[in-house]
Amino acid sequence: MDIISKFKARGESGQIYTVLHIQDPGPIHRPVSGPPRQLQGLTHFQLETGAHVNKLSETEYEIVYANQGNERITRVA
Repeated sequence: MDIISKFKARGESGQIYTVLHIQDPGPIHRPVSGPPRQLQGLTHFQLETGAHVNKLSETEYEIVYANQGNERITRVA
Protein backbone atom coordinates (compact mmCIF):
# COMPACT_ATOMS: atom_id res chain seq x y z
CA MET A 1 0.00 0.00 0.00
CA ASP A 2 1.38 3.37 -1.04
CA ILE A 3 0.23 6.79 0.11
CA ILE A 4 -0.37 8.86 -3.03
CA SER A 5 -1.22 12.04 -1.14
CA LYS A 6 -2.65 13.33 2.11
CA PHE A 7 -4.67 16.40 2.90
CA LYS A 8 -6.63 18.11 5.66
CA ALA A 9 -10.42 18.20 5.78
CA ARG A 10 -12.83 19.90 8.17
CA GLY A 11 -15.80 18.02 9.61
CA GLU A 12 -19.29 19.35 10.28
CA SER A 13 -18.29 19.76 13.93
CA GLY A 14 -15.24 21.87 12.98
CA GLN A 15 -12.76 19.09 13.74
CA ILE A 16 -9.80 18.79 11.34
CA TYR A 17 -8.96 15.34 9.95
CA THR A 18 -6.01 14.06 7.92
CA VAL A 19 -7.22 12.08 4.90
CA LEU A 20 -4.91 9.66 3.10
CA HIS A 21 -5.27 8.79 -0.61
CA ILE A 22 -3.94 5.24 -0.83
CA GLN A 23 -3.11 2.94 -3.73
CA ASP A 24 -3.16 -0.79 -3.09
CA PRO A 25 -0.65 -2.98 -4.93
CA GLY A 26 -2.03 -4.43 -8.13
CA PRO A 27 -1.59 -7.91 -9.56
CA ILE A 28 1.69 -9.00 -11.11
CA HIS A 29 1.59 -9.28 -14.90
CA ARG A 30 3.78 -12.10 -16.20
CA PRO A 31 4.03 -11.77 -19.99
CA VAL A 32 5.23 -14.63 -22.18
CA SER A 33 8.31 -12.60 -23.06
CA GLY A 34 9.84 -9.88 -20.94
CA PRO A 35 10.10 -9.33 -17.23
CA PRO A 36 7.09 -9.48 -14.90
CA ARG A 37 5.74 -6.14 -13.71
CA GLN A 38 3.25 -5.02 -11.13
CA LEU A 39 0.09 -3.42 -12.48
CA GLN A 40 -1.49 -0.35 -10.92
CA GLY A 41 -3.86 -1.22 -8.09
CA LEU A 42 -7.10 0.33 -6.87
CA THR A 43 -7.11 3.56 -4.87
CA HIS A 44 -9.19 4.54 -1.86
CA PHE A 45 -9.37 7.16 0.89
CA GLN A 46 -9.10 6.71 4.64
CA LEU A 47 -8.33 8.71 7.76
CA GLU A 48 -5.00 8.31 9.55
CA THR A 49 -7.00 6.39 12.17
CA GLY A 50 -8.02 3.84 9.53
CA ALA A 51 -11.67 4.90 9.14
CA HIS A 52 -12.94 4.55 5.56
CA VAL A 53 -13.69 7.76 3.60
CA ASN A 54 -15.97 8.01 0.55
CA LYS A 55 -15.21 10.66 -2.07
CA LEU A 56 -18.37 12.58 -3.00
CA SER A 57 -16.76 15.30 -5.15
CA GLU A 58 -13.39 17.01 -5.57
CA THR A 59 -13.84 18.83 -2.24
CA GLU A 60 -16.53 16.84 -0.38
CA TYR A 61 -15.90 13.53 1.37
CA GLU A 62 -17.76 11.37 3.89
CA ILE A 63 -16.28 9.46 6.82
CA VAL A 64 -17.91 6.05 7.26
CA TYR A 65 -18.13 5.03 10.91
CA ALA A 66 -19.05 1.48 11.93
CA ASN A 67 -22.21 1.43 14.10
CA GLN A 68 -22.51 5.23 13.91
CA GLY A 69 -23.73 7.83 11.46
CA ASN A 70 -21.51 9.14 8.69
CA GLU A 71 -19.91 12.58 8.80
CA ARG A 72 -19.37 14.85 5.81
CA ILE A 73 -16.02 16.59 5.60
CA THR A 74 -14.72 19.31 3.28
CA ARG A 75 -11.18 19.52 1.96
CA VAL A 76 -9.28 22.59 3.18
CA ALA A 77 -6.33 24.26 1.44
